Amino acid sequence: MKIDARQRWIVLVALLMAALTAVAWVRDADKKSGTEIVEPPARPRPAPAARGADPATPDRVHLEKLRGREPDPNANDAFATRSWRKPAPKAVAKVPVAAAALPAASSPPVAPPPPGPPPLPFTYMGRLLTEEANAVFLTQGERNLVVHEGEIIESTYRVDKVSETRLTFTHLPSGVQQHLPIGEPQ
Repeated sequence: MKIDARQRWIVLVALLMAALTAVAWVRDADKKSGTEIVEPPARPRPAPAARGADPATPDRVHLEKLRGREPDPNANDAFATRSWRKPAPKAVAKVPVAAAALPAASSPPVAPPPPGPPPLPFTYMGRLLTEEANAVFLTQGERNLVVHEGEIIESTYRVDKVSETRLTFTHLPSGVQQHLPIGEPQ
């Protein structure tokens, strides 16, 4: 079924008239609802004025009654320590009376012992035995190393001896020998 242009215009005008009639009908229904405002709603009464306040101006804020806080000296310091915890009480060093009465003996300060070498950073992974040389496979972190006797590793460790039960390293900065077990002989 085809509708020509004239019939389309007639349908559109009819729909427009129906919409305008509906709007007018709703608007007129609101005007004739029969409810009328007889008396405006009562305003709430203001609360009684505070003591010492001027009763003539109850809505006024009394700025003189407001007090400011004392400024914090660390408020503008971005690197000051802040914590929710209370600060710990400061400890007072107690000196025994008998020890305080005696003069201190003059002894030379004792030098701390020299630091030892760090623990070996290597893990044993395996060994390759050939007629020419023994190669030992180690890991250092995520690096894999193949070392031979007499080799220097990163200018820090020297492989001194490869035996069937252990590797002997020398920590070059301190000169201390360290051992890494590699298993029992079979």
